[in-house]
Amino acid sequence: MQSNQPTISVIVPAYNVESYIAESLKSLLNQTVYPDEVFIIDDGSTDSTLEIVKSFDFPFKSTVISTENRGQGQARNLGMEKSESDYLYFFDSDDILDSRFIEFAKEKTSRTPSPDLLLFSGEVFHDGEDFMGTRVSSYKRGFSGDRLSVEQTLSAFMNEGRWDVGASLYMVKRELMKNNDLSFHSWHHEDTQVFYQLLSVASRITASNKVFYYRRIRSNSIMTMSFNKKHATGSRLLIESLIEIANARSSAYWKEFIKRSMKLSIEPYIRSCRYSGTRVDLSIIMKMLFQAKSPKLYLWATLVLINKDAINIIRKLKS
Repeated sequence: MQSNQPTISVIVPAYNVESYIAESLKSLLNQTVYPDEVFIIDDGSTDSTLEIVKSFDFPFKSTVISTENRGQGQARNLGMEKSESDYLYFFDSDDILDSRFIEFAKEKTSRTPSPDLLLFSGEVFHDGEDFMGTRVSSYKRGFSGDRLSVEQTLSAFMNEGRWDVGASLYMVKRELMKNNDLSFHSWHHEDTQVFYQLLSVASRITASNKVFYYRRIRSNSIMTMSFNKKHATGSRLLIESLIEIANARSSAYWKEFIKRSMKLSIEPYIRSCRYSGTRVDLSIIMKMLFQAKSPKLYLWATLVLINKDAINIIRKLKS
């Protein structure tokens, strides 16, 4: 490995994942090039997660931290505070990495000028499914490019019609997070909010359509749990963040991207409020609509507010 290659910290929050953590950590052990440091934060697990983690003898620098349960976002923040590496990678403790991931990441980030963000693709597999069996691709970027501008990246996102925001689907410069005072909050959708914030402050982005990350779909995870107040609060904070970014960015690419992102955010917010018994903050929705200045978004928001089945009705009319 070249001595001038950037250093990488892998941050692994873990909470009650005794059935999955060993497989995830083995995927780090199987890397063709090891990470420079790994932080595993046990977030107050009540099962044997911590004992399983402590049973591993890693050939690279590793730190295991046990805390009271404060949530995935705070666990990530703690790992970020402890890190001294050039880049941060947030790895979920029930998922799997391709064995070439760190090698790929170091090669891509060694190029000058180095990217602020490194995006890559992923696939999903279902719990109980043979990992080597059939998987459904649903986290493909759809494009590749080295040291793209933010505008080029936004354009590629919109051409693809999707953009995946999960924290395990990118690697980020530590100084970008630190210099812009970015961190994960304690509610749900925290990774979505941070991703949009990172896009708003990044200068260079490298993207790859190659798959390096495998996400496990399982019951009782944050991805599959029923809507609750954490979803509602996180969705509201996300909308507030999008409004703030819209106020600071005036290019045509940003305006269109924010408008589409707002449309993706409004339905989960209203739905999570309804399911959790949380009052819908109409003032936030009005601020969003005023910022977007989109009649279509206004109609969308009105229908969602009036009829919880409006989304299905619209989709049927389109089909």
